[in-house]
Amino acid sequence: VDPTAPKPNILVLLVDDMGYSDTSLFGSPNASTPHIDRLAGRGVKLTQWISGASICTPSRASLQTGRYPIRTGCTGTTEKFRVIPTPSNPGGLDPAQHLGIATALKQAGYATGMSGKWHLGVSGNEALQGGPDSRFAPNANGYDSYLGSPYTNTPMCAMDGDGVSDTLKSSPGFCYMTANTTVVQQPLRLENFTGTITDHAVWFLRQQARKPQRQPWFFFMSYFHVHTPLFTNRTNRGRSRGGQFGDNVEEMDDSVGRIIDTVDQLGFTNDTLIFFTSDNGPYQEEGWEFSGRTNLYNAAGEHLGRTN
Repeated sequence: VDPTAPKPNILVLLVDDMGYSDTSLFGSPNASTPHIDRLAGRGVKLTQWISGASICTPSRASLQTGRYPIRTGCTGTTEKFRVIPTPSNPGGLDPAQHLGIATALKQAGYATGMSGKWHLGVSGNEALQGGPDSRFAPNANGYDSYLGSPYTNTPMCAMDGDGVSDTLKSSPGFCYMTANTTVVQQPLRLENFTGTITDHAVWFLRQQARKPQRQPWFFFMSYFHVHTPLFTNRTNRGRSRGGQFGDNVEEMDDSVGRIIDTVDQLGFTNDTLIFFTSDNGPYQEEGWEFSGRTNLYNAAGEHLGRTN
């Protein structure tokens, strides 16, 4: 090992609730994922993986810190509190107690950025006294630039006819977007969410390329896809053989392609480690018919499952 060698850039692409065989790379006949396939074609395809937990908050806490979820406090012993239940819940990943990957890399001289889902807390009880303190938010955990939803995709975020998460009275309180710690969209325009957070990732990479002196960077791309409620931009609906779920997978793959193309175009390819994975595997608690995995075709191309 040469300690004087340039530090590599690091790009993590994290998909929400993606199952082992949900991409064409791992055998899905219902979704085309050429950009993910391309990553494996020029790298290493890993076929074994153990997540820190089987659900969002604890698995993500483990991924951010490298610690068992129980050590981070981001888990619970009852069904209701296995994840952070609301954006206003006064708890989360506390940077005063746990060193996260972004903070560690920032201390090593990296520029850090993140797009998308967080679901590791926002503010503490102190927020009741003087307003939100954002003590558990991405910026507090080492990310210089963040755009996304500090909570998660949830039934309250189901889209209305205009593509906005505004079907319930409670929707705006759960489904919104922040730029760093400032709310910039409430309720969330879910239809455009993947494109918006991808734009931020591309912007971050271009900002790094403009720097007069090379600085290593770390970017964490955290998708809402393929978590329910399923959503895609209206221009992508009906494009796959896999109904709404397949459309979700293919829209996510398009985003991966945009980001990888930007890495290549900016000359970062040979200096960048890229890691693509799922947080905790497929979601079955609502039933396969709601998570989209019953829409199947046989070898002859005959449809065996539902069409939406």
